[in-house]
Order: sequence, then structure tokens, then C-alpha cells
Amino acid sequence: MMDLYLHIGLEIHCELKTNTKMFSSSPIDYQASPNTLVQPFDVAFPGTLPTINQRAVELALRACDVLNCTIDSNLRFDRKHYFYPDLPKGYQITQAFHPLGKDGFLTINSQKILIERVHLEEDTAKLVHRDGYTSIDFNRCGIPLIEIVTRPVITSVEDACAFMAEILRLVTYLEISEGKMEKGQVRCDVNLSLSENPSDLGTKVEIKNLNSISHMRAALCYEVDRQKERIAHQHSIESQTRRYDEKEKKTVFLRAKNRKVDYRYMPDPNLPCVRLSREWIQEVLSKRPRTYQERFQQLTDKHRLSNRLAYDLLKQKEINDLYFEIVKYTRHFSVAANLLCADIRTWLKNHSGPILVKPEDIAFLINEIDLTIPYAKARGILKAGLEGKSIQKEWKAYQNLQLSSQDMDRLIQQTLAQNPKSVHDYLQGKDRALAYLVGQCMRLSKGNVDPQRAKDLLRRGIRNLERSTMDEEE
Repeated sequence: MMDLYLHIGLEIHCELKTNTKMFSSSPIDYQASPNTLVQPFDVAFPGTLPTINQRAVELALRACDVLNCTIDSNLRFDRKHYFYPDLPKGYQITQAFHPLGKDGFLTINSQKILIERVHLEEDTAKLVHRDGYTSIDFNRCGIPLIEIVTRPVITSVEDACAFMAEILRLVTYLEISEGKMEKGQVRCDVNLSLSENPSDLGTKVEIKNLNSISHMRAALCYEVDRQKERIAHQHSIESQTRRYDEKEKKTVFLRAKNRKVDYRYMPDPNLPCVRLSREWIQEVLSKRPRTYQERFQQLTDKHRLSNRLAYDLLKQKEINDLYFEIVKYTRHFSVAANLLCADIRTWLKNHSGPILVKPEDIAFLINEIDLTIPYAKARGILKAGLEGKSIQKEWKAYQNLQLSSQDMDRLIQQTLAQNPKSVHDYLQGKDRALAYLVGQCMRLSKGNVDPQRAKDLLRRGIRNLERSTMDEEE
């Protein structure tokens, strides 16, 4: 079989993290009941006019900057005309002729992925198909989007998925978007073709509305195999739009693309050109949060975390944000990272509500570990704090349960007296016997003893027993 070269281009639609819609004052709330967040402009009432959402422009500028785009200081909008139930105006406001950003790039796996354009537009309404009927939710109509369009220079499925993953990290950590594909906040259309010549494109096939990286990978792999098989049997590849069927694990035909659609683009007469000054653009960009990579460098270089722990800490922005709040009050970076990646992440998986514990209270607990409280007990107090109890009160209650020196001496003597075989084994060089004795001491105290303190006192008690035995023999 002849060698075939894969060409992939991506069109990524990303809903921006604003409080209101792109061209109206309608609030945005993904949990709201259908058709409750709608202004007259959203549903094309006659006589209504658009107003530009400044925050959306600022977030789009962040995206253009981090994707190394040339920024157009003239903000202009156009109308894209087509008829569909989810588009009440009969046109979508977009940037067809003058995108906010163009000619950018992002380096993935040492390959420079060229970005053709980044432009602003409004989202359409949401169609809900149920029981043979279709309903329309206009809450989504007008939510601000950026569309990131790459050139067809991606040459492997893995690079395409890696690019998508990096875009999700960038928009999430720069607070451009919540970046949750499963909620439809980021959607991806894939264009791919196979050709015999690496410099030529083949017949383009589009796969619409991929809503996860795993679906993206599966759809691309299936489509590449489908096209290779057709070419091997000397069948032509038809230009068409397909979708991924997650139940069947394959792409399925939607419609042919045998002619170019005329969208009758035109400048929007209700939105005159807005001049963005260089000073204002620089001010906007100077306020952007740190990127994923910038945070990683701080975690590994300044906080001395291992690469593995740093990557683990960066998996969830909520976790990472809390970490940086906690380390304002403690220098025990590794302990903080481990507690977050294990205990707090586990709690978040099982609970839908926000974390109510104050970062300074978590830091207080971390600072007390190995001073007044063992690590295992601190984890228990943290769990109680996550469930709504006061960390300070739980810590004080634990301190009140601690045994006095006299009580501790009696506990050590009781432990040694009840376990003579383990004492003998330890004296014979079996270190594991000491761990057993510590466990027995913890059992007798019902967990109210610091394990390290118990270990030190048990060693001392065994040494005293050994000396007493030697004195008696003499």
C-alpha cells in the first residue's frame, strides 16, 4: 500500500468566562432553567441593538497573546447569514474579515502548530431533542465565544489531541473559560485529509462537535482507518461532514459538502469599528493570570516539588489555586501538595459543594504536623474540617486528649509487659518488632498518642529493660 500523509486542522469553539452575554446584558448561568435568561436582543426583537461586552474582548485578547497571534487593534464585527432554528436573527455576529488575532502558533511535541485566526463571535441557542420533539433553549443564545482555527499542519492523531489538551490548560489557567468540554463550554470540529504528497492536501472530511479528548482521539483513529481502507480499495474520498457516534465507536455521515455555502458575509451596521489603543491592550495583557507552564516552573524551581507531584497538583485548577493560597501561610510545600492531591481531591470527587475550609486553617494544621500532631491524625482533622467542623477546635480537642508524662510512662510499661516476645525480637535486631509495638501502644491509647513519640519512648523503655536484666545477671 502507498504511503499516505495525514493533515489535520482544528476549529475550537470556546465559551468565554463572562457574567453576561456578548451583545446583551443577559446574565449567564449554566444551571438556570431553560429560557429564563433571555433579553429582547437575544431573540431578535425588532428595534433592539447590540452592545459589545468589554470583558469578552479582554479575555479574547489573552487568548491571542498566549497563542502568539498578531492582534488587530481595530475591533470589527460581521454578519454570517444562514437559517436554522437555533439562530433567531437569521444571522450570527462574528468576525469574518478582521479576526482579533491571526498568524499565531503553539508548540506541541517540538512541532510548531500554526494558528490561522482567533476571532470573537456569539453562540447559538441550544437544541434539545427528546421523545421525537425538538425544543430550543435560548439561554445559550448570545454567550460569547472565541474560535481558534489552526492551519492543516497537524500530522498525527496524538499531536492533535495534545494540542487540544494544551488549549484546555491555557484557557482554564488564564481564566478565559471554565474549559469543561463535558458541559459544552469547549467544542471541537476536526478537518482531516490523506494525501500521497506531504505538501498537498487530500479531500477534506469534517467531524463536528467533539466534546472530549477521548472522543476526539477515537473519531480521528476511526476516520483515518476508514479513509485508508477506501483508498486501498481504490474508492474515492468524498468531501462530507460526519459526527462521532460514541455508542457505535465510529464516525457517521451527516451531509455532503459538494458546494461551498454562501453565508453572505457583511459588516454589521449596528456595530461600528472600535479602536483598541496599544496602551489599553498592554494594560489588559499585564493583568493576566499565570499560565499552566509558569505555575509548573514555580512549583518545581521555587517550591522544590518533584515533577510528578507538580503535575499532579496542576490537574485541577481549583486544587492548584487553593495550594497557592495555603502556602502564603506555610513553607511546608511538599506536605501541602500531598494533602491536596490525596485528601482534598478525594473529598472533591465525592462532594459537589465548594471547599469551606479557610486556607490559613489548613496551613495552621500543616505547621503543627510532627510538632504537636502526627500526620495521620492531621488528615483526620482535615477531613472533619472539610465536613464543616472547625480545624482549630478539632486540634485543641486532640491536644486535650494527649497523655501526661506519667500516663505515657505507664502506657509504655503496659505495652512492653504485654508483648515480651516483640521486645525479645527487637533486641535480636528485628526492627519490624518495634513497629508492631508502636501499633499496640496506639491501640491501647485509642489513637491519642503521637506515633513518633511512642516509638522514641518504647526504644528508651526497651533499653532500660535490657540494662535491668544485665544488672540482675551481674
